[in-house]
Amino acid sequence: MNDLSKLYGGCCINFIVDFIYFGSIATYYIFGVIYLEKYYEENLSCKYTNIWEYILVSMSLLLINMITEQCLNISNFKNLFFILYLLVTSWGFIELFDFNSSPHNYIYRNSICENIRYSTLWDFGLASFIIYCLIIVLFLLYQIQIFFSKN
Repeated sequence: MNDLSKLYGGCCINFIVDFIYFGSIATYYIFGVIYLEKYYEENLSCKYTNIWEYILVSMSLLLINMITEQCLNISNFKNLFFILYLLVTSWGFIELFDFNSSPHNYIYRNSICENIRYSTLWDFGLASFIIYCLIIVLFLLYQIQIFFSKN
């Protein structure tokens, strides 16, 4: 193979990877906005859960992080964003998994809140929670790799 075919082959792979990456991000935000708009009224009726607010904050934090790292080339805030990711992930865990069918838990006892629990909004919140967990794990693995490469 000559150098020209290697260049075009690498360019094609980079294009495909970038297309998948940016397409995934665009899809995440498009569906997020759709679900936030669709369940806004139900969220106002249910005062026992903050899943709508959790999704809004998690989407905003990811967007702010992308802007600061990609567009502004500011990478000094990685530890700050890691702490914020931990806080948002903890909040998401509470919002998503702090329920059961016991009579002492009133969060999902009325039908409106139960409708939110079995909606695509809750599923999207779960997807956001999983994304945040993956980001945290990847950040920790990256920090471990840096630590061991210095020693």
